[in-house]
Amino acid sequence: MYGMLVLIAGCYKVAEQFNASIPLLHAYLEDVLALPIILSTALIAVQYLLPGNRNFVITRRDLLIIIVLFTLYFEGILPYFNENFTSDPVDILCYAVGAWIFQSFMNRPLPIVNGRSPH
Repeated sequence: MYGMLVLIAGCYKVAEQFNASIPLLHAYLEDVLALPIILSTALIAVQYLLPGNRNFVITRRDLLIIIVLFTLYFEGILPYFNENFTSDPVDILCYAVGAWIFQSFMNRPLPIVNGRSPH
C-alpha cells in the first residue's frame, strides 16, 4: 500500500507539471496522502533501523497528537508566513482520513518469515 500511495502522489505531481490538474484533487489529494506516506516512512525507518523495534507501531493517541500538530502547523501557522499555503478546514478532515488509512492498512509490525523478520 505504501508504494501505491507514493506512486499516486508522484504521478499526480508529474501531472501538475503539465497543468493537468483536477480541482478537487488539487485541493485535497496531497492532504489525504501526507500522513500515510510520512508515517509509513517513519514506521519503516524505526522498524528496520532501530534494533528491537520490529513490533513497533504508532499508537492511536500519537496519531491524534500528529493530526493536531499537522492542523496547527499547516492550517494555523504556515498560512501566516507563506502565501503559498491557505487555511482550509476541510484539510483537517483530509488529515483524519489519511490517519485512518494509515491506522487501518499500514500501521503494522514487521511480519515474521521463517522465524525471523524479512530484510
